[in-house]
Amino acid sequence: MEIILYSTQDDDLRVSKSLTTLKTLSNINLLDEDEINTPSFIVTAGDDLLPCNYAYIAKYHRYYFAKVTILDGLRFRVDMTVDRLMSFIQPNKAALSGYVERNENNFNKDIVDDQAVFTNDRDIKTVAITVNGIAKPLENWKLIGVFNAGLCNTVEEVTP
Repeated sequence: MEIILYSTQDDDLRVSKSLTTLKTLSNINLLDEDEINTPSFIVTAGDDLLPCNYAYIAKYHRYYFAKVTILDGLRFRVDMTVDRLMSFIQPNKAALSGYVERNENNFNKDIVDDQAVFTNDRDIKTVAITVNGIAKPLENWKLIGVFNAGLCNTVEEVTP
């Protein structure tokens, strides 16, 4: 099995990582051949593998976070865990589509946003509440819900 070892400084949650190739290892036998999510192997290498923190196994089509441990002299143990973002999301991200539910800079009036912040640069409207054509004092009512585009979702009368 061939394993490519890399170094990366990118955050683990970044989908597309910048990788620097350190070494390509051939004829590697995993300690457990059936374990593709957390494979490990021991290798004798003339080079220092400690800068390695990332790997790719073409046979599995997966990228891995790698942790290198020195065993003795030139022997290293490499323990890996699959990077699901680079392995599964990154190859298909051009085909992905989604609906952005919240953007703190642009308000979407069609979505209830309980995190929306009201600031002094917005118009605040005071509305009269009428029931069966009779005006009710505002202090007898409380807001249940969120204002969207000037409309209140729900109000209910408070019993004094």
